[in-house]
Amino acid sequence: MVQRPMSVTVISIIGFGLAALGAVGITYSLLQMGMDSNPFLAELAKDHRYVLFTEINSAIGALMTVFLLVASLGSYGLRKWGRKAMLAYAWVVVAHVLIQVPITMFYVMPQIMQPAIARAIANTPPGPQADGLRIGANLIQYFGVCGSFFGLVYPICVLVFFSKAPVVEAFNGIAAALPSNPYGSVHYGPPPLPPLG
Repeated sequence: MVQRPMSVTVISIIGFGLAALGAVGITYSLLQMGMDSNPFLAELAKDHRYVLFTEINSAIGALMTVFLLVASLGSYGLRKWGRKAMLAYAWVVVAHVLIQVPITMFYVMPQIMQPAIARAIANTPPGPQADGLRIGANLIQYFGVCGSFFGLVYPICVLVFFSKAPVVEAFNGIAAALPSNPYGSVHYGPPPLPPLG
């Protein structure tokens, strides 16, 4: 009988959790779009480019959430397609982050977010509220970029552990060999009785 490697168990369970969190996060962000009382977020919601960017990312996120859930189920059951699906998920996430981050840093932030911050501050009376708005808006931007890179940790773990020989063998139905005893056979229990006569 093939025993599921511990790394497969852990990564599959984490996949279940990330899929659940992803579903909650996407649902919340879509429900809150255009309804936020934060002046900066309210200004962003007025920009059709940002709304389109958010909707595209939400659609990709929703598809990847469903894909991760299915892949995690297959992986937990040691299905061959489960390993392939997890590897495909990991590569797609890596590619998505490497494409999304430059777009965010060199287009969305300077062309959409910074003007939205300026408009929001212009409509806010000078004082602590305006300063807090400026700090909060900048934190939203930079934490968003840092969060994207942090999101690479899980797919990289999938790529590393799901490429190891024992994991590949487990998915192929090959049971791990028991370690050999270099000291020969070991007798457990009471000593054998001496021969009669």
